[in-house]
This record gives sequence, structure tokens and C-alpha cells, in this order.
Amino acid sequence: QMANLVCAIDPLCQLFVAKIADGHYGYSAVRAAAAVNWAINKGVDIISMSFTTTENDGAFNEAVRQAMKSGILVVCSHHDEGARISTEVFPACLGGDGPGRENTMLRMASCNMYGKLQHDWDDNTADDANKKNNQYDFCINSQDVAVGPIPFLATSTE
Repeated sequence: QMANLVCAIDPLCQLFVAKIADGHYGYSAVRAAAAVNWAINKGVDIISMSFTTTENDGAFNEAVRQAMKSGILVVCSHHDEGARISTEVFPACLGGDGPGRENTMLRMASCNMYGKLQHDWDDNTADDANKKNNQYDFCINSQDVAVGPIPFLATSTE
């Protein structure tokens, strides 16, 4: 769906797609780190990661940081865990302002068509740790998004 949206906006874009999950075992930080490093080596402009994890994996975190240091825009999902989450969510927690952080990450939270966040949190009652974990840069409608097929979208393997 995201590839269709991107191609609808920019029909001349070139997509590099890396699969980091398999049907039996799900997400793997090792595969995610390898995918980010592969994208860096391909010289991509944007890395989009539509997953979150609470797994704090050094190799994956370093790959994401290296992508940002290289000037690659990293677009990532924020958690969709409901009210509040009390632990760091990766890769989103690697972005934002602060010591040792590069500012080339967009953390996307999901909202409905009226702009209301899909997960409900209240920073007025959250402690500092939860406020940090719940930071995002933009919210985007994720409800009933119509995406048609892109007839010129082709695939190839290397």
C-alpha cells in the first residue's frame, strides 16, 4: 500500500524494497540492520520503516544512526499500542533533538480522518519517560485510505 501511495505521488521514483520479516518468525533485528545497511550502500534518499519494536538491538540502532548521519531521511512509524507505552520504541526513539541525535528522522503517528490520534495519550498526566516515548513529528490519516493499483509499477531483483 505504501509503495502505491509513493508512486502515485512521484511516478518517476525508484523504490528499493527490503524484506525484514518472514512468515514463520516475524521481525528480525538482524535482517532490519542488514536492510538499512543495504539501503545506505544503494545511496537511497529515504528509508521508510513501517514497523516498530521494543527490541533494543545495537546493530540495528547503529545502522539507523548511520543512515541519518549520511543525510538519509528516515521515515518511521510510531507505536500503535493504545493509551501509552512505557518503554522506548525503535526506531522512532532514535530520532528527535538531543545529544547524539541526528535530525533526519520523521516519526509518523496514525490518526483518523479528523486528525485524532489513533492511540490516546495525555502528556499532561504522563511522566517524563512516557512523554519522550510518545513523541512524534507528524500524524497522518491511516483510516480508510483508498489506494488503487499503479499500472506502471514493476518489480525486479538483484
